[in-house]
Amino acid sequence: MKAKWGALLAIVLAMGAMTRASAAVSKTNWADAAAMQYVFVENNSDDNYFVTPGGALDPRLTGGSRWTGLKYTGTGTIYQQSLGYIDNGYNTILNANWQFDMWLENSPVSNPLSGLRCINWYVGCDMATSLIQAPALDASGFYGATVTSGGTKWMHGMLSDAFYLYLQQMPVGGSFSMTINGCQTSVKYDASSGARCKDQASGSWYTRKVTHTKGANLRLLNTHSLTEVFIITDGVPTLGEGSSNCHAQTIGPRSGLSCKMVNYAAGNQRPEQYIDPCFPRHQQFVSGLRGGHL
Repeated sequence: MKAKWGALLAIVLAMGAMTRASAAVSKTNWADAAAMQYVFVENNSDDNYFVTPGGALDPRLTGGSRWTGLKYTGTGTIYQQSLGYIDNGYNTILNANWQFDMWLENSPVSNPLSGLRCINWYVGCDMATSLIQAPALDASGFYGATVTSGGTKWMHGMLSDAFYLYLQQMPVGGSFSMTINGCQTSVKYDASSGARCKDQASGSWYTRKVTHTKGANLRLLNTHSLTEVFIITDGVPTLGEGSSNCHAQTIGPRSGLSCKMVNYAAGNQRPEQYIDPCFPRHQQFVSGLRGGHL
């Protein structure tokens, strides 16, 4: 009789273990991504940084550290619509009202991410910041961000200032690798108390190693130049004497003055042209850098 009860207890325990094993977050390990080049821009005129792909866009490492005068505010042409961010190259869509964690293994810096990046004019995103804040941040990432309903949100982590400083200091030709973890779940958990998505009873966890190489570095330096321009009653601008930074120029049907506002210093490994959907006009910039025309 004792043997039968022992066997029954063993079966019950085994079934319990199987139930616990099946009630867990599913983990997907993506194959390592091919190494990507990036171009780093130091805009000393406006005290901000900009990083952009030097070739293919995905996996993403792209965007500015600060808002510029081209920030979209709800009207007019859409140019800058978020700050800089990273992803694993799959642009996985997040489920509304679920919670999301993103953390990096082998992160090149401490506290690399500031929260969940979104497009500022999409419903559920903050127009001022393009950020969905998370209740918990640590040296590896952020945890417990609630995915708002409305516009599409992706597994994108916004870059911190510390990350930009690391990219700035890296020499041209240098590279780094890190493993990006993204996890979403419908289970409600308290990230501020230490709970994490990967430990919940259900959800999806994705992991992928990415590598980025610095293909070019461009520094924009304010010339601090001052030029006299006279405009008479007919509206035609006339340069004052001794002007060396401005000249007359005609582009299509428009005539006026073209003035040099910044100097630049560049080092590069001939990055390829790209098109960034969140800042499409910068394809001319990379083309110019590649051809040495800047």
